[in-house]
Amino acid sequence: MTKMPLITLFLFLFLLSGNSCSTETVTSTLPEIDRVEFKGVNYAYCIVKLDEHDIHIFHEDQGEKVATINRALTLAKEQGLDPLFAMNGGIFNKGLIPTGFLAIDGKTIKETNRKDGSGNFYLQPNGVWIVDKEGHSGIIRTESFKETDDIELGIQSGPLLLDMGNIHHKFREGSPNTHIRNGVGMIDGTTLIFAMSESKVNLWDFASFFKEKMNCSDALYLDGAISETYAPSLGLHQTKRSF
Repeated sequence: MTKMPLITLFLFLFLLSGNSCSTETVTSTLPEIDRVEFKGVNYAYCIVKLDEHDIHIFHEDQGEKVATINRALTLAKEQGLDPLFAMNGGIFNKGLIPTGFLAIDGKTIKETNRKDGSGNFYLQPNGVWIVDKEGHSGIIRTESFKETDDIELGIQSGPLLLDMGNIHHKFREGSPNTHIRNGVGMIDGTTLIFAMSESKVNLWDFASFFKEKMNCSDALYLDGAISETYAPSLGLHQTKRSF
């Protein structure tokens, strides 16, 4: 059976891998990995079609947390995967303990965090990105999210960038609060995009990128300031930062 290219999330890292298929087959199923400009900022992105690409999460290896993209890529290659795209994502506490919900291969690693707090994760509404066992994906407000047995993968983060097409009500156009940022957006129920700004951007413009440029209905902030991306086809090899 022909393998599909893989998207892998390790700990808080996403990786897309190719396979050993023929060139003709791979070309027809590889995801779109590219760079695009929006309001003077370049974004590296990967569009994933869940009926063509698999997603995996690596959180730890033999009890040791995966702390760099480089380590995640090494683990992927040990499993026979050919890495094409990776980025960090999600918000973690000391010791790389997830701040909120994390599910890997149908198993809940950390339960949903419904507490109040400070920082981006707690900027309400926040949300949970999931892929279910039927191959459908969604971004759900935490207040509406229910942990169920049909969740294959999931990551809770915050804030929501877009909620049913609406930009988060606390974002302000022209805000001077800028960082390199990454996130995930939904184009439809089986098509999503992972993207990172290659220079500093505020949350309003970051949300606008998903809405206006990528036609997303919903989007979730994953990380900022320390964000890195590995995309060799774009000349990006950011792999050594320890998270």
